Amino acid sequence: FGLEDNEFMYLLLKALQALDRGKNDMRTIGYIFEIRALVSSGYMPYMENCINCGDPDITFFHPEGMLCTDCAKHIESIALTNEGYQALLSITALEIDEVFKLKIKGNILKQISACARIMMKHYLDVSFQTYNVLKHLNWY
Repeated sequence: FGLEDNEFMYLLLKALQALDRGKNDMRTIGYIFEIRALVSSGYMPYMENCINCGDPDITFFHPEGMLCTDCAKHIESIALTNEGYQALLSITALEIDEVFKLKIKGNILKQISACARIMMKHYLDVSFQTYNVLKHLNWY
């Protein structure tokens, strides 16, 4: 990912501790880990206005940043509810010690999952086949 070893290891440690404590869903921890690893590597999406036109009315996520409805028509993106946007904003902004305490459920978790997938594909140009297997088994 390009992280300094210490920062990545700390992120990994906190993710493993969160899994060990069992106070959060493993899917949530996994998605948070993926997004934070990318963000910590310098792949921080711009979250304030549309990255294309500057419109503050943003409802779509692209790995480089948020988009307004008009700009999203021409760019691959993920529709986010306000709750999904707030969850993604928290994932990108909270300290590592706090981020794994987030509780994300249902439709919001699906939105975060889609954001993690599109970020991995965009920045690393990888699509892991195990995600499809785990998704089919409803594990991840």
